[in-house]
Amino acid sequence: MVAYSFTPRFEVPILEGRKTRTIRAIGRRRHARPGEELQLYVGMQTSACRLLARRSCSSVVPVRLVFGTAGLAELFEVDGAPIAPAAMEAFARADGFEDTGDMARFWFATHAKRGTAVVDFAGLMVSWA
Repeated sequence: MVAYSFTPRFEVPILEGRKTRTIRAIGRRRHARPGEELQLYVGMQTSACRLLARRSCSSVVPVRLVFGTAGLAELFEVDGAPIAPAAMEAFARADGFEDTGDMARFWFATHAKRGTAVVDFAGLMVSWA
């Protein structure tokens, strides 16, 4: 079993089934493997922590996201294959965002280093059924 924590903005999309994946950095802790149970929380490690759902991991693939200086999505790669620009909006919505602009603002707020004009993120996309 692997647990993932989400900010409150993702609670409704997860509960409604509109968000069926999470994009995470590769770190010291192991990520889920296909077939394993996931526990999806909001506010983990806070007094407001709540279990949102238990799901089965369906896939784990490498992902790369590049957001440029104007807050635009420049490149999305899933398992080494680039996503066509026309499909980037659907990708962003499937990850719980309104559009690529909303996704870019979130990624700049959470992943950009001070003074950085570009976010180039490589990690894993963990999907659930």
